[in-house]
Amino acid sequence: MEGKFPSDWERLPGEKIEYRKKIGSFEMSAVETEGFCEKCQEKGLGYSFKTTDSRGDYMGKSGAYWCPKCGEGMKPEEYEKFVTSELITPEM
Repeated sequence: MEGKFPSDWERLPGEKIEYRKKIGSFEMSAVETEGFCEKCQEKGLGYSFKTTDSRGDYMGKSGAYWCPKCGEGMKPEEYEKFVTSELITPEM
């Protein structure tokens, strides 16, 4: 895959490729999944993002997709900015 994850995202061991990164008590995760990319116009491997809170509950509206082949969707750095600016408020 052409796109790469920043070094501060931890790659988890296992059959599925999965990366995680903590921001305070929140955790972002990206799992390699097969999907259809509108820009590439083909089915291929990409990453599905989601964020969980301190209880491990999925945060609504935190889902995103990234095609590392062409860059369509949110790159890991963009997803992190989205999470810190849109999902996590200063009160949390």
